[in-house]
Amino acid sequence: KLPSVAMGRSLGLIKCHSNDEITRKELTARDIDTAGFAKRLLGQLVFLYFLQKKGWLGVARGAEWGTGPKDFLQRLYRAKNYHNFFNDVLEHLFYDALATERQTRDHYFPRLECRIPFLNGGLFEPFKGYAWDGADILLDDKIFEDIFAVFDLYNFTVREDEPLDKEVAVDPEMLGKVFENLIPENERKGSGTFYTPREIVHYMCQESLVNYLDAALNISSRPARAVTEYEDACTPRVAREDIAEFIYHGDTAREHDATAQSKNANGDYRGAYRHKIPASVREHAREIDAALARVKICDPAIGSGAFPVGVMNEIVRARAGLNAYLGEDGRAAYDFKRHAIQESIYGVDIEPSAVDIAKLRLWLSLIVDEEDFGTIKPLPNLEYKIMAGDSLISEISKKDLGYKGWLDELVALQKSIFSEYSPSRKREIKAKIDALLENLFQGHDRAFRFNYWIQFYDVMNRGGFDIVIANPPYVSIEKFSGTRQQKDWKKIFEVFAARGDIYCLFYELGFRLLKKHGGLCFICSNKFFRAGYGKKLRDYMTSRVTPLKIIDFGELPVFDAGTDPSILHISKAPPQNDPDVLTATIKDKEEIFDVREAVKRHKNIMPLSDLSAEGWTFTDGTTKSLLDKIRQSGMPLKEYVRGEFYYGIKTGFNDAFVIDSQKRTELIAADPNSEDLIKPWLRGKDIKRWHSDLQDLFLLFIRHGTDIDLYPKVKQHLKRYKRKLEPKPNNFPVDQDWGGRKSGYYKWYEIQDNIAYYEAFEKPKIVYNETSKKLHAFVDYDNLYINKTGFIILSPDIEYILGILNSTLFDYFYRHEFPSWGNPWAGGRIQFRGDRMAKVPIAKTDDKTKKAITDLVSQIQDAKKKSPDANVSALERRIDRIVYGLYSLTPEEIAIIEEAVS
Repeated sequence: KLPSVAMGRSLGLIKCHSNDEITRKELTARDIDTAGFAKRLLGQLVFLYFLQKKGWLGVARGAEWGTGPKDFLQRLYRAKNYHNFFNDVLEHLFYDALATERQTRDHYFPRLECRIPFLNGGLFEPFKGYAWDGADILLDDKIFEDIFAVFDLYNFTVREDEPLDKEVAVDPEMLGKVFENLIPENERKGSGTFYTPREIVHYMCQESLVNYLDAALNISSRPARAVTEYEDACTPRVAREDIAEFIYHGDTAREHDATAQSKNANGDYRGAYRHKIPASVREHAREIDAALARVKICDPAIGSGAFPVGVMNEIVRARAGLNAYLGEDGRAAYDFKRHAIQESIYGVDIEPSAVDIAKLRLWLSLIVDEEDFGTIKPLPNLEYKIMAGDSLISEISKKDLGYKGWLDELVALQKSIFSEYSPSRKREIKAKIDALLENLFQGHDRAFRFNYWIQFYDVMNRGGFDIVIANPPYVSIEKFSGTRQQKDWKKIFEVFAARGDIYCLFYELGFRLLKKHGGLCFICSNKFFRAGYGKKLRDYMTSRVTPLKIIDFGELPVFDAGTDPSILHISKAPPQNDPDVLTATIKDKEEIFDVREAVKRHKNIMPLSDLSAEGWTFTDGTTKSLLDKIRQSGMPLKEYVRGEFYYGIKTGFNDAFVIDSQKRTELIAADPNSEDLIKPWLRGKDIKRWHSDLQDLFLLFIRHGTDIDLYPKVKQHLKRYKRKLEPKPNNFPVDQDWGGRKSGYYKWYEIQDNIAYYEAFEKPKIVYNETSKKLHAFVDYDNLYINKTGFIILSPDIEYILGILNSTLFDYFYRHEFPSWGNPWAGGRIQFRGDRMAKVPIAKTDDKTKKAITDLVSQIQDAKKKSPDANVSALERRIDRIVYGLYSLTPEEIAIIEEAVS
């Protein structure tokens, strides 16, 4: 817990002590965003804690880098030779010593009487460009005492190690958690921002590189001409499994090789040495190294930078692992990292403070491998690599760009600023870039000023990125209803659904950013697998691109939020010849810590054609055959009941139309005719298995065409709500809020939807609810009217049908076939939508069998009517045995069903 809130309050003490008129400098200081300033300041202090751990701060004149005190900041604070610690000490340390290249070679800073390295890079430039030397920002000194007290509790290390490292330390990866916790909880949930655990990041980054190298070496590098020899077409130069082995274990295998070869040379081993690194990797080491050097990676929702930093670290490990096979010396981790940051990594986030932390982690990753203490290199400028912007909004496409010379000049300027260390020269280059962007974006709304085709033109013009990797935000599109954003998304994205989530849009964005055969790897909600809003995305993923792996975590707590996550690896290439897809469902939270091994244990290979646009279900061959057998053993429910299948009533405003018994009595007493309109009312949550939990509620059922003047007391009651009952006019402005009901051809006093089948409610019928862990259904003989979260079914065979629908066999069927909120095998709620239930196969049989089930259903319902807690399991088991027979199941198939359901 960091005292950022107190810091934000203290920023109210910004003052100007000049006697002159209010200056531009003072105004700039007054306009500082306190939350953003506090986050930046905390990031600067964290960075300096890492630096002082390396002994780079406070080095004595003439002494070596690395010999500075490990508590330099604390010593500055304790010195007390200042009026205000931030204003008189830290600002000069940040914006003068660290951000300005000094004339002296030894980087001596007279104000603090010590050597301070020139770091550059943007971190130690004034926040939002405020004029720090012209206005006083008087933060309470006690704030820094508190911060240092917290930081001193931890052991700071600048190395982001693999997940297996057990050292208890604060490393740059910790900054991701800090970033998440600096966002207020309500804002974090609203923006769908959740930190990705490092074990997941490690797995996704390695898999992304495996996919990339496989494509780069074995697919996209093939000649464009038709391949005539089968061997040439099908034999990869470097087998995918060899690539995977190298990426997973290359560094340890290389160490083993080096040790073993050394012993072999000394005569310790007899015979030829067998390399741990695959032969194909050793033979193609130069090609692999070149591919790793040119890879282009983008995170369109970069957050705290976990994925770009993770992929960069994997690239460094892999390239270092190739050194021995390239016969080259002097290839250092620092150089690999700097090259990857300059040539490979790109990222965008809508939250500027996230961009700051992502940059911070990249800079720290360089610091860890900087061993040339004699010439500490300044940090690179990342302004045009890691950018603040809205990934989902863009008015400009490639065809709109016009004169390309501007873009070539822009790319050249962006590349030149990466290693430009002169502050004046940086300002000059930035001014040129800003002028070019102003020209390119001329006539476009400022909200659209981020655009991949402009800011990352060097990548997009070569076909796109090789890897797009992210944990995109989870935010309902309905939250943006009526906004310009939503309207633009609808125009831009094919997978847009008004009731969907913006992570679906990020998927399509990712595919657009990829080059052909590029790979997308997202960790995201699994709700689109079966939800109605995900149909367009499912169709896109199975027809336009090729899923490689789908890993479903169900409801496991991968994040500190109920997001039901999944990992998808997808290749940007149309599917060929119904390819196989690896799927895995992980149910044990301990398996999160070693995803690769969990996938090995639970993997299931299935043809892509089994992933239907109607909904994705991951089943093995045995389960698929069993489900197919069930489907083929009956007639679709809606066909069986000859279309007598209806949804409940949508009033549009229940507060007016739903009343209690007291109001019912009042209305009837005042006007007996009112009783004609008053019906017993059942909500979806009152529908139970085999019975109802009827509450003291009634519906004023005023269908279309009712003469309300015949019921004056009901009209009088409704009139109190008239403003909220009015239908929205068709010509009402779309950008304004309407206080009534949706548009439609109904009067203000009528229920919203036209229930032409209203007579069905006053007949014996099956009633079931829309969402529950297990189907809740019963036969209603009491003329109940049902709300919109329930459905009704009419048939002469309703008891027989109910017995089938409530059976264990179909409990198994629903869990596999129906959409759900969460894992339906682990407490997730199944969605018994009308379109799915309509297709449930109902077996035909003779009257004797129907009667047997009907009698058992009647006994169960009678028992439940007497006592809702009645134990009816023995009667249910008898129904189950009959139903198994109806669908011709074998003892082995019955065992599969009962084991799964139990």
